[in-house]
Amino acid sequence: MIGTVIRENRELHRLTQPALGRRAGCSESLIRLYETGHRIPSAEAAASIAQALHAPEIAYAKCQSCPANLLSVAVICGDTHPNTQVLVALQESREAIAAVEAVAAHWGRAERRVVEHACDQLLDLVPMVGAAVASWCRQYSLDMKQIGRRHRAKLVQRGHVRGEVAA
Repeated sequence: MIGTVIRENRELHRLTQPALGRRAGCSESLIRLYETGHRIPSAEAAASIAQALHAPEIAYAKCQSCPANLLSVAVICGDTHPNTQVLVALQESREAIAAVEAVAAHWGRAERRVVEHACDQLLDLVPMVGAAVASWCRQYSLDMKQIGRRHRAKLVQRGHVRGEVAA
């Protein structure tokens, strides 16, 4: 999946594989291997390629390629226009809230199908929101790493995750 995202962004910028390799600090053959899926880029390589193409969705695709991640990455290949992403994120949010409220209304005694539906809705929400953030970062030239650091700091401060807030 990440290879497709790299290729589409490279072609969007009308770059050859050698030109992207030079910009990202890697070889043409590595770019080819990444794009064909014969090799998965490291986090560092994905970040370099994302920066070279001004395409934060590449970093998002790398994150989603982790085998431990259960989330769908199909949203990356959809319409990435920020307005579309806003509408999709809003719709997914509404569906997730309604599903969680249905579970909360019968907490401890909700039917299994109601809980399963809520799980499905929450898992739909996460990649949609990630795709929206990637789209907005691209549209408004925002630094996705900086946004991620601020988000983590907020979660640490609220006690939702353990760790230290980076200075």
